[in-house]
Amino acid sequence: MQDDSYNIEMKEGETFNHIFTWLQDGVDSSPVDLTGGTAIMKIKNSKGAADSIIELSTASLSIILGDTTGTIQLLVPAAATVDLEFEPNADGCLVGYYDLVIILGSNTVRLLEGLVYYNKQV
Repeated sequence: MQDDSYNIEMKEGETFNHIFTWLQDGVDSSPVDLTGGTAIMKIKNSKGAADSIIELSTASLSIILGDTTGTIQLLVPAAATVDLEFEPNADGCLVGYYDLVIILGSNTVRLLEGLVYYNKQV
């Protein structure tokens, strides 16, 4: 994964399970070693909003780091995806903003950011 902007979709009432692989920049593109790292992902209605719609983290086990494989798994149980308070955009789509921050030792990296499209169930 080399790009720092990536949009995702979360469906209401469905388990959200998304896996990324963080690769080194350069020729070999080997996985980044995430051993001992921590991560947090905040989803908000706007980039400057004080409150999060939902937060994921390694502390809450909603983010699982794959150590030497470089994988980052985001996991939200189906019950936790119900009735989230996303606001509609100009097109009427329910959209939020997220960023994913990884902390490795003394280095903090905002690895990804983008839009979250929230698809409500019937």
